[in-house]
Amino acid sequence: AGGAVFPGGAVSECGAGGGETDDGAVAHRLDRSGPGVAGVRPAMLPPVRRQPKPYTLRYRLHPVVARRRDVATYFPDTRIDYHDDGSATVTATVTNLWQARQILLRYGDACTVEEPEELIALFRKTAAGLARLYLEPETPP
Repeated sequence: AGGAVFPGGAVSECGAGGGETDDGAVAHRLDRSGPGVAGVRPAMLPPVRRQPKPYTLRYRLHPVVARRRDVATYFPDTRIDYHDDGSATVTATVTNLWQARQILLRYGDACTVEEPEELIALFRKTAAGLARLYLEPETPP
């Protein structure tokens, strides 16, 4: 009880900002769908669902997080290389950059994403938004 359902689907048509991925797959919450959102379309989908694009993820964890050498493996095919300075470089495979961003944001400023460039761009956008919220002076009511 209380859990959200995220069914997979394929995009047949979608407006700007519709949440579709490069491969035409989309994930959404059923409880946030309105009337007429889901339905059977006359167009036939391919017999095998296209797999999402895999990305090689590489990020560096600062010593404050990695020095005890007990870094969590959140992603498939994770490899962790510990360094003499106490930091660690983590490489893995991901298919959902938004989800990867959400997970890595847990580390705060103790994590630096090195690749893929698309994820770095998401982090830049997030950082700019946070800077606007927390660094710009507030205007009086």
